[in-house]
Amino acid sequence: MQAVNYHSKRNTIFTSETAVMLSLVFGIALGVMVSSAISKQTLLSICDMSNIINICLKGEWVAAFASTFIFAEVFVVIMYLNGFGAIFQPFSLILCTLRGLGLGVCVRGIYLSDNILLSLVAFLPFAIASTVVILLQAKLSIKMAGYYFSLTVTSENRLGVKNEIHDYTAKFIILSIILAILSALNCLLMRLIASAL
Repeated sequence: MQAVNYHSKRNTIFTSETAVMLSLVFGIALGVMVSSAISKQTLLSICDMSNIINICLKGEWVAAFASTFIFAEVFVVIMYLNGFGAIFQPFSLILCTLRGLGLGVCVRGIYLSDNILLSLVAFLPFAIASTVVILLQAKLSIKMAGYYFSLTVTSENRLGVKNEIHDYTAKFIILSIILAILSALNCLLMRLIASAL
């Protein structure tokens, strides 16, 4: 018997892509609603982009890189680990919702800031790009967890597990490298913004 291919397509409307997107959109909407109950001063302090701009202006590249990369990479790593649990699919969706929640709060904070355009330029590029990486990892995680679940409820051949893990891990590493590159580019963008001020 052939090993289960967790990449196989299924004739269903509710795919992993749909699930992660709905979770993200729900999180963004929830973040906007939650932020309405937060004071303007607190909201602006949460979404203040001046700190990272100042760090880049001082040439503290490691600190600037770490402040963007680590926060996003935590989502990617946890989702990667979720892929090894047969019933961990909902946790990846919850992480997508949490990511959306943070985006929703920050978007409202930017709307209330004194310089909306500057805040958008400083926030949106990396926020969007890193979220795409996170959603891609969530999709892979959900499919991998589904693969493990199928092995627990069927008598399918498990000989393909090693290859699936290898491919899954390789994609995780690639996404992490992409995220690191995006973080570095974001630092350069912050430096350009700081130099223009």
